[in-house]
Amino acid sequence: MLTYINRGPVITVKDPLRPGQYKQFRNPDWNEMPEIVSFTQFLIWNYLTEYGQYIRNLHDRGQLPLPWYIDSDARITNVSIREGKYDRIDEFSFYMYVICNVEFFKNGYYQQSYCVHGYCNITGSSNFLHDVDLHDGKIIRLKNPLDEFLVPILPKKKYDEAAEQILEDYYPFRYDFPCIIDGLILASQMGYRIQYARLSLNDSIKSKVIFEAKDVTVFDKNGNKTILFVPRKTILVDESLKNKENTAVIHECVHISLHRMFYYLQSHYRSAVGKAAPEFEDYFYSDSQRECVAWMETQANSIASRV
Repeated sequence: MLTYINRGPVITVKDPLRPGQYKQFRNPDWNEMPEIVSFTQFLIWNYLTEYGQYIRNLHDRGQLPLPWYIDSDARITNVSIREGKYDRIDEFSFYMYVICNVEFFKNGYYQQSYCVHGYCNITGSSNFLHDVDLHDGKIIRLKNPLDEFLVPILPKKKYDEAAEQILEDYYPFRYDFPCIIDGLILASQMGYRIQYARLSLNDSIKSKVIFEAKDVTVFDKNGNKTILFVPRKTILVDESLKNKENTAVIHECVHISLHRMFYYLQSHYRSAVGKAAPEFEDYFYSDSQRECVAWMETQANSIASRV
């Protein structure tokens, strides 16, 4: 859990990726922040100093690769993060390829792009600054690309493969013959409990996944709003689906498998700025965010049907 140290234009908090160290975040009360954040934005706001220092240290030690037109004694005047590419390893980790623009000065200004290689694991140790190469603009080939919000970029032809991977990772019974997959067992194997409540008045919300403990707005039998505390790792199912919740539960299991890192990023960002993380269906704030959430829902619907 992040602990606030002070308030103001900048919030200083404990760095969850580096025990004993602290990070600074912009305070949204002083400068408007987006509803959801991309991982590249997250790096720019909070790790730009580290990227700049890493590249400068390599240059000072003569270990930074240089193109022929930049002398080894040229001075670095500025480092900026231009974009990031992310390659999914599994549900919890991904490779990082962060493109930085570095400005040198010696008898004039020169700019060179570098690709800083890194690795992020949301449940274990990470290394954002593992290695660096010259970047000549060539496309970085990714095996399992993630978009800027850490949502898998999956063509439809890979939906069957994604469904099979979920079953291979979590389903404890045979599934290589025509059968009904039990969503309750799948959720249990993922470590999630099922809880029932009235989630909407018009039955528009069938289920939702709760990654971290939180208060959720539900409705009582008279249709009045009420607050329900839901423990972490819970799949909430509308009470109208009791005994017929299989499809809804499998839908949420797909979210858990494919979209855990999206939620982690948004949850960490919102914790840092003191705001509660919305549910998936409440992230509609801009065109890019609508596209991001629609993509996740398309994946969950299509892959759940294949499961």
